[in-house]
Amino acid sequence: MKKIISVMLSVVMMVCALSVTSVTAMAAFVGSIETTTKEFNADVTVNGSPSVDGKYEIVDPTEDVEYDVKVEFTYSGDEPLQYWEIPGLQEGVDYVIISNENNKLVVGIINDDVNYIKANAVTAIDDAKTTTVPATVNNSRKSPKTGAGFAAAAVGAAAAGIAVACVSKKRGK
Repeated sequence: MKKIISVMLSVVMMVCALSVTSVTAMAAFVGSIETTTKEFNADVTVNGSPSVDGKYEIVDPTEDVEYDVKVEFTYSGDEPLQYWEIPGLQEGVDYVIISNENNKLVVGIINDDVNYIKANAVTAIDDAKTTTVPATVNNSRKSPKTGAGFAAAAVGAAAAGIAVACVSKKRGK
């Protein structure tokens, strides 16, 4: 009787281990029906200094439900704009660039912990002084695949298989 219970318990453990990947996949699609409004601030500089030539507008998030916050930066100065840079935040982790044309940069905030963004409009200055890379548009919108769920399921399945093998092994007494 103990052997039957042990085999049944091992089978239940194996089923639980294999269901780990489906549970984590389902959890990725869970959403909250409750929406909260968070306080968000932005700033724009020109060549690293405050200027009246740079303006920003925080767009209402209900207009584009893909992002929590959408910010439009505009440069209107006389010097030709070379590129935009976002200091202190990482593209693809904290924000994505929606568009970058006609002296206007539009970014979407994808990190819920970010509540401030500053864009710097870099105009025709000595290129030897700048060390940053110009912002480019990333259209992939895909998160990196780590394989953690699959690894956990594999370890669980291996442990359950060992348990079944140990229980089903005949005792040589």
